[in-house]
Amino acid sequence: MKMVYSLLGSIITVLALYLFAIPLINIFYIGTLPDEGPGIFPGLRIFLSSLVVLPVLILLFFGLYIIFYKKMNLQGLIYGGIIGLWLFSVLMELSPLSMYYYLPLIAIVACYFLVKPSRSDQVLNWTLLGTIFGWIITYLLVIVIRAVQNSLTSYFNFDPSQKILVFVGILLFGISGWFIGKRRTSS
Repeated sequence: MKMVYSLLGSIITVLALYLFAIPLINIFYIGTLPDEGPGIFPGLRIFLSSLVVLPVLILLFFGLYIIFYKKMNLQGLIYGGIIGLWLFSVLMELSPLSMYYYLPLIAIVACYFLVKPSRSDQVLNWTLLGTIFGWIITYLLVIVIRAVQNSLTSYFNFDPSQKILVFVGILLFGISGWFIGKRRTSS
């Protein structure tokens, strides 16, 4: 589990850092560039360099989390990342604001200090299993609803209400997985 938690923690950390950096890049780099006319995409260089930098950062954090596995609270980091990315997705769907980009990193830092690491991995395993099943089941439910309504034009482009349904399903299944994990560790 050390490898899985380290990999999951490194992916979540890099995603949160990337979301944190997007508004800063827009303010301090892209916002200062002169307008070169139509057809010029000033963020293309940043986007292409992120295709190289992000995997390197994931590998770097993966190595750090493997080395300092016993000293770090990876469970809190993973819980914070899941909560932060979920909140970011829901709030960006409801009303997109640039301040929401900071939520995943804030949630990671908060949960790192607030969630106490436990020796049992069952609670985290059941929570992750619940979120995965919640995503799969509600995603398939939305596709079936769209097929019955004869509005299935794409498997990926959902309406905002359908996205909220998927997010609520992820939340409910994740919480139920957390309760199952808590019950199994207490008995």
